[in-house]
Amino acid sequence: MRMLSPRPIIKTGLEMLESMETDVALGNQTPTGCLVLPEKAATPRSNQPRQYYLMHEFTTDILRLQFSPDSDTLLLTGRKFQEAMASGQPDEREKAMTIFRYTLGQALTTGAALQLKIDPVELDFTLKFLPQGALLITEFIIFDTAPGGAGYASKCFESSELRATFEKALEVLSCSCGDSCYGCLRSYSNQWMHARLNHDFVRDGSGSF
Repeated sequence: MRMLSPRPIIKTGLEMLESMETDVALGNQTPTGCLVLPEKAATPRSNQPRQYYLMHEFTTDILRLQFSPDSDTLLLTGRKFQEAMASGQPDEREKAMTIFRYTLGQALTTGAALQLKIDPVELDFTLKFLPQGALLITEFIIFDTAPGGAGYASKCFESSELRATFEKALEVLSCSCGDSCYGCLRSYSNQWMHARLNHDFVRDGSGSF
């Protein structure tokens, strides 16, 4: 897995300065060139920050989920989603696709945490573009946030656990809030996607996918 800061969907990178820094834990050591936040720079080489995208790569357990195109009559029945797709406006249709993807991904991730009875921060998800062969040309990847993996995502692969994960996801989507809240899909760690979460884009009127 690769974690990026900021995420690639953010148009501007993280503003940082090149600065000569000393590791205070090691005492009098030779200063080393580092990237630091502008307000934290001790001896900046320049007063002009540059934009960076930082990446951390680590190995962990993952669960990859793809939905066949034949499942569209089961999954793509959400009232809000259907209304947006019927508008005929390309921007609205693309926005509806984005909300659907993130809402379903977060519901499955939260459902998995509930089923395994673990802290939700132990799991996260990401989306992978697939050119063909999957519904919404998207693969949903649930992963352990702990480097090296804790076995949670792998546990969800078991047939009984996977079915229960979907059932828990339905419970999450059945919240009576407006679009999403901290009692269902939202959390402190996913603040950046709050505007992309709306359970009415995934669930239908009967409370199912």
